[in-house]
Amino acid sequence: MPGPLPVKPTPTPASVKTMSTGASTTLPLYWDLASMEASKRLGAATSLIRQLQDFQTAFTQGLSEKDVTKRPSLTLETLDLYCAKDVAYALRRLFRGLASSREGARQGFSLALTELLTSLDFVTIPFLLELLESSTEISSGSSGQEERDALFGRVFGLMCIVQAGIPARSFAEGKPDLEMLFTMAARLSRAKPYLREPTAQAILQLVPQIPPSTHPRALEKLAAIMFSTETKTPESLQLALTIQETAPDINIYRYFSGWESGDLLQAGNLPMLAEILQESSSTDPALYSTWHPQLHTVWHTLLGLYFPEPRRSTLCPFPDLWVEAVDKGLFGASISPEHKYWGFELLEAALNAIPAPYLSSLLTPNILRTFVGCLSGPSDQPLAKRARQSLSRLVELAGRSQEGRLALSTALTGPHGHRDFDRVTRTRTVESLLSARDGKDMNGYFEYLSGLFTSAAATHAEEGMRRQKWTVDQMLGLVRNPKNPRSNDLTRKLIQFLLQHIMDTKETGGVREMCTERLFSLLTDLATSPPPVAGEEKGTVRGKKFHGRLEAKEGSSLWLEEVVWMVWGMLGEPKGVSTGKAVRRSVRKGGNRGSPEATGTTSQMLEETGAEAKEALALARAEAEGLAGRIGSMEAGEKQGQLDSLYQLLLHEWLLLFMLHGISEEEGVAAIQDLKGCLDRLHPEEDKKKKRGAAGAKKGKATGKEEEEGAEEPEAISVLVDLVLSFLSRATHLQRTLAEQALVSHAPLVTDGAIELMLAVLEEGDEETGGHDNDEEEEEEEEEMEEEMEEEESLEEEEESEDDGDESDEDEEDNSPVDPEFQARIEAALGEARASEDAESDGSVDDEGMKGFDGALEEVFRQRKLAKSSKSGVVEARRHLRLRVCGMLEAYGKAVSARELTAWSAVVPLLRRAGSGGQVGERCTSVVREGWVKAKGPGVKVTAGGEEEEKVIGWMKDVSRVARSRGDRTLTKLCGMVWRGLGRMVPLARVEELGREGLKRFLTGKDGRGGGREGGFWEVVVMTHGGGASGKETGAEAGGLPWAILTLVNFGCRAGQVRDGYTMSEAWRWLGSLGQSGLQARDVGGSEWEELVSGIGGGLGELLEGVATGGKSVVGGVIPTGERLKAIMKRAVGLVKRLGRLDAGSGVLLEAAGLTTDRVECAVSGLDKEWMRMQGRQLLGVLQGSVSGGGGKKKGGNSSKGSAPPPSQGSQLRSGEQEEGGEGG
Repeated sequence: MPGPLPVKPTPTPASVKTMSTGASTTLPLYWDLASMEASKRLGAATSLIRQLQDFQTAFTQGLSEKDVTKRPSLTLETLDLYCAKDVAYALRRLFRGLASSREGARQGFSLALTELLTSLDFVTIPFLLELLESSTEISSGSSGQEERDALFGRVFGLMCIVQAGIPARSFAEGKPDLEMLFTMAARLSRAKPYLREPTAQAILQLVPQIPPSTHPRALEKLAAIMFSTETKTPESLQLALTIQETAPDINIYRYFSGWESGDLLQAGNLPMLAEILQESSSTDPALYSTWHPQLHTVWHTLLGLYFPEPRRSTLCPFPDLWVEAVDKGLFGASISPEHKYWGFELLEAALNAIPAPYLSSLLTPNILRTFVGCLSGPSDQPLAKRARQSLSRLVELAGRSQEGRLALSTALTGPHGHRDFDRVTRTRTVESLLSARDGKDMNGYFEYLSGLFTSAAATHAEEGMRRQKWTVDQMLGLVRNPKNPRSNDLTRKLIQFLLQHIMDTKETGGVREMCTERLFSLLTDLATSPPPVAGEEKGTVRGKKFHGRLEAKEGSSLWLEEVVWMVWGMLGEPKGVSTGKAVRRSVRKGGNRGSPEATGTTSQMLEETGAEAKEALALARAEAEGLAGRIGSMEAGEKQGQLDSLYQLLLHEWLLLFMLHGISEEEGVAAIQDLKGCLDRLHPEEDKKKKRGAAGAKKGKATGKEEEEGAEEPEAISVLVDLVLSFLSRATHLQRTLAEQALVSHAPLVTDGAIELMLAVLEEGDEETGGHDNDEEEEEEEEEMEEEMEEEESLEEEEESEDDGDESDEDEEDNSPVDPEFQARIEAALGEARASEDAESDGSVDDEGMKGFDGALEEVFRQRKLAKSSKSGVVEARRHLRLRVCGMLEAYGKAVSARELTAWSAVVPLLRRAGSGGQVGERCTSVVREGWVKAKGPGVKVTAGGEEEEKVIGWMKDVSRVARSRGDRTLTKLCGMVWRGLGRMVPLARVEELGREGLKRFLTGKDGRGGGREGGFWEVVVMTHGGGASGKETGAEAGGLPWAILTLVNFGCRAGQVRDGYTMSEAWRWLGSLGQSGLQARDVGGSEWEELVSGIGGGLGELLEGVATGGKSVVGGVIPTGERLKAIMKRAVGLVKRLGRLDAGSGVLLEAAGLTTDRVECAVSGLDKEWMRMQGRQLLGVLQGSVSGGGGKKKGGNSSKGSAPPPSQGSQLRSGEQEEGGEGG
């Protein structure tokens, strides 16, 4: 019920008299009391009560003392003697309106009635109850709805009486009359189930009004009336708890038979409590009630008894009450969705009441299972939205403390939740909880996961393995999640945990193998991630220099190094050393190396290793310890980086061989020996160098045969490259990463022979096909194998079929080719059957022979299917190897292509391989673009006139040939970029010579090849070295026009010279762009300038005349049409304007070349399309301005800036790129 209304003081008596004697003004207010708008109801109630108080004040002032003392007791008939007529009418009208179901009548009338009763001091409980019953009378002929309205009216009337404070006033006057109230409340609560809770609320509001001195007697009477029935409901439980809390001396237990005395909420009464709180009519039909979404108020009473502190020591523990009454009673497997809805409501109410330490007690098994079930199903199921709301609130409250985050995350992913809670429920709940953790939270969660791992080992083998796998993945998630705070201590703790279970021989093979896989996966992540930095601000970017290290500083230890030294420490520690870090420091300082033989401690894993593997492990360990000392004593630089990369590879190979992860003993031993050989040849120690030099001096001169044999020995870097290639075929991602890192660090040492080794992998052909296969061929092979396998399966089905087929089918001949080897196997399988057929005249085969034949035939087809599957796997493995080699070449190119000329020897083969198509071809395109074209650095410069210059010129010619042989425009443009990069290494004159020859060949098509397919190549070349983007460099150095302009004018713009219309269109487009960006004022004058202007004039004149005459004027020439012609005309007009701005005398040169105004006018008159005539008229206008000197400044006043063109001509001065976008064909 709303609180009391603010009622103002009464007005003057004179005005009151007028209001009471005149016509009543309160009647319209009763209609507004039933409004659906709360503000309107409140305003009407305020006005009504104010006027009624005025009427009652005036009435009271008009009574004499005699009238007061002689009036009879208050009844319905004598009401007019106690109040004004308007007040009496209001009492009857308001009580009667409580039974109205019209809009908001009950709310508005109950509000006004409560305020009115508060202001009337003469009303009594018996009178009000009599008036209430008469106003809400139920007759025998009342309908169900009328009966319901009347009952609700009585409940509202009872609440108005209590909230108006009438019982408290009755106690003060010595006339409590509470028994009548209790009796009516009891009757109402038993009338209908849906009236129990509101009636109980009215009685509970009455209890605080009872004076403490009268508690025992009044509450005893209340209990006797309310608990007269055997059935105990949530309302009676709530009332009993209130009575017990208010008057502990009252023996409330006599009304609860079968309950233990002492406290209603003690542990022995939990089963009865849960039955009542569940409100299930299946256990007791009398507990039936109409379901509504609001949580019963008894739960708030219960929570108030426990929190923030328990009220009594006799209360049962709250977790016990929660499990019995909530987890089992509201979230059990057989509980209805309506009761589970109450459960979610109660969960949120409890979250708002309990402290954080109690959060874990709310996350009981059935609640967690309900969360998973509701959130993992369809989003439109009944409880999905409600469960999501509760989970959000749960996460919000749990995230406020470390204990809450730990409790919730462990519960959601625990045995009663789901290991993959986020994935199953399609949320990020656990991720958000983990990302909000600090270091203390992370360590606590790690300890919790460690306990789960240990306890999972005691369960069933298969289930225990799944739990342990999930637990380790959660541990890895703590380190991998970028939102978690980075901690080296936590990472080290995880590594120690994994190593402990890997090297524990008591563990099952599955656990050790799983931990081994997770360890190498962790090392891969650490090798590609930056180390934590103290005080690092969010968003700070660090380079890859310190990736894989514990700290972001020079000389910091590697995680791989840390792991291996931990293992060595576990195998045999130096005295007083217990961690890998301490072992490493001890060795670098020259202390005891802590080998297993030195300490006498060995692992069973090492004892099970073969003799050769043990020797290789000891060799690798000794070499690694020596390298650690050498690296530690060196200054940072290229040499240290090379040693460090090989050191990491050696450590990784030792770890692989020791754990036999992904390799065999033979492979591991060979890899370690090869690494040792690479180290000795690439980075020999000083004492070894001296010994080798002394041995060479003693040996003297070698014989010719020995020299020849020595010359065949491969170079050291080639051995490293070959070893790296073998590592790329391994399954370990970390090994491939380290191998690529080793090659990149040694990139300056790579020779042409080493590059050929890498490129040979990309060019290797299949042994069966022989030749340079590509990915498309491999895909075709796979498709053929699949088709053959399908044919074999269908053949087997035909063999097993009982139907022999028609005779006509038997007579058909199979002309398909047969594999000779497969045919031989079939004949071998048929051998016994044929022998028996020759022996017997009738040609029949007995059952035993047929059975053997079927088995042999089945084995033949099985072996053939296995062979095809094996071949398919080999093809796929070869493709993956090629892709990895491409990645390695890209890293190599990025490292040295801008500094070393040798790296460019790989470009041409890569371009050729890129043109072969397929996945590897696309990857090669990316390799060239990222590794060479976009590489940043000082650039390579070669000596003029030497072998290096000729080598670069040869590469440039090869690149142009590749562009001519490929039709893909993307690839030809890439070739142009490579050509441009090579051209920067050699003198400009050589570049111009090659450019002119190649461009002339492209424009004229004299060589009969290419077909204009290398247009993308020449676009890049012309727009850079031809005078476009690099015009400032090339034009200035050459002392004349950009070389490409004259070539374009002489061969690309002349109808009798150019190859075709496409080539002419491209030539004019490039010429227009070069004219705008490459031509400057300094180019004006001289023979080249005259040649340029004359060539443009002659070519444009031929084009116009040829178009006007339909090509008759140009015998054997090319006349473009359509959109190409339109684009050419636009660019030609713009170019002529540019010439006029640079040189005022260009018009004279154009006329001399044949582009006269008369010729243009004649050609325009012969054009048959309007747009052609419009373009011709524009050109005519430009020519007329040039001839008259208006097209530019006078001689001597030329400027590269020139004057701005008029607005009407601005659209004609677009750049080549803009014009290209507007071209339609």
